[in-house]
Amino acid sequence: MKKGLLLLAMSSVLFLGFGQQTDQDREALVRSMGEALIGKKWMPPGISIAIMQHGKMVYAEGFGYADLENKRPVTTKTQFRAASVSKMMTVTALARLVQEGRVDLDAPIQKYIPEYDQKRYPITARLLAGHLSGMPHYSSGDNIQKKFYNSVEASLRVFSHHDLLSEPGTEYKYSTHAYTLLSAVVEGAGGTPFLDYLKKSVLQPLEMRHTGPDLRAQPPQTMTELYGLKDGIPEKIEHPEDPSYKWGGGGMVSTPIDLVKMGNAYLNGFIRSNTVALMFKSQQLKSGSETGVGIGWRRSWDMDGRPVFEHAGAMGGARSILSIFLDDGLVIAIMANTYSPGSIEETAHMIALPFLGEAKPLPQPRGMSEITITTFNSEGEEIIAEGLLILNGKTDRLVLHPDSPEKQTYPLIYMQSDNIYALAHPRGLLYTKIVLAQHKVSGFTMRYRSPRNEPPTSDQPFLRFEGKLQGLKGDTPEK
Repeated sequence: MKKGLLLLAMSSVLFLGFGQQTDQDREALVRSMGEALIGKKWMPPGISIAIMQHGKMVYAEGFGYADLENKRPVTTKTQFRAASVSKMMTVTALARLVQEGRVDLDAPIQKYIPEYDQKRYPITARLLAGHLSGMPHYSSGDNIQKKFYNSVEASLRVFSHHDLLSEPGTEYKYSTHAYTLLSAVVEGAGGTPFLDYLKKSVLQPLEMRHTGPDLRAQPPQTMTELYGLKDGIPEKIEHPEDPSYKWGGGGMVSTPIDLVKMGNAYLNGFIRSNTVALMFKSQQLKSGSETGVGIGWRRSWDMDGRPVFEHAGAMGGARSILSIFLDDGLVIAIMANTYSPGSIEETAHMIALPFLGEAKPLPQPRGMSEITITTFNSEGEEIIAEGLLILNGKTDRLVLHPDSPEKQTYPLIYMQSDNIYALAHPRGLLYTKIVLAQHKVSGFTMRYRSPRNEPPTSDQPFLRFEGKLQGLKGDTPEK
């Protein structure tokens, strides 16, 4: 690497302006993050974002393409596969039944599905919703047939022959089949087919007009095409899975606007406060350990310690997230037409950040510095590499292996507060902090997931970096 580079200087000019942020500033910042999530290797061709705060839609926009071949753009009405965010539709319908006194979460499910065979241990709706029932997830022993399943009852035959994997309450085992069974509980307690009850109790009253079952056989023009990633390049899925065997666990389509309407139902009284507390409270194993999962909802925090309740989803041609910042009255949803970005929880937290709290903008550092970057392999062992940090207010970026054929460039988006940046990585938007102190530049990038039992601030960084300041020379030219 070439020596004698100009180093970071403090500039009084900020990319979005210095001082109190306006709504236009926030929208521009979110837009820059949305644009950073598409069109690059390992990233989706199309993505859609919606944010609601205090009952008001404060941001909604689509990016990229719903159909790459025909250059059909993503709009705010484009429908995506909800994947496992469908589970939150099921638990919202369940919440309605609970607060109406029509479901006892701790009653054996045979109270609502008498035809379902008793297993060696009793199963309850609470255990199903918290992934504590011992029910298996997908397995080679599933009886999935290539056909349209026209009822929840028919869907139960996919897995009803399986034994429980463990005694209920002793282990957390994520299970989509558990949610198909939970949808049968909703159906039995609601006295009407699951999809009909969901529509009547949740979709219609919340005006979720673009949400319903994934009938992929005849996709409307409002539906995105589905893409896989082959060597990081989007490739259309020609024969996508028919999810009719799992409506309640991963078979719905929606839009981010509709999803934030549902999330807001936990803030505006549609789901009453005592029911909200019940849905969000972490369940416990029989050992007493908390799982970080309530009635479906996963507990997490952002890097500033704000509590978040959320659920993500991934399947062929889909990545989704619905996050609720309960104390801030904010709901955010993101939907994409591949299974990326992997770190979608962190991505949602970063995109929500401009609307959380008061902005405390600082003069953005400008310049360029050689840095040493430390990353970690899957065993937690350190890997040291050369790097370059370039901050010019326009194309800020961190470069790994700058003088090598393996050169990797990660754009940085200044968050207008506390030296925080969003690092645009193939995994998503990752929280990054850059600090200038004592003739040094240092920083770190975080990657974390939900559910969690404590904030991520004590986690090992995804990467960290440091370098020396050799002078303050003003803005640095492009390299």
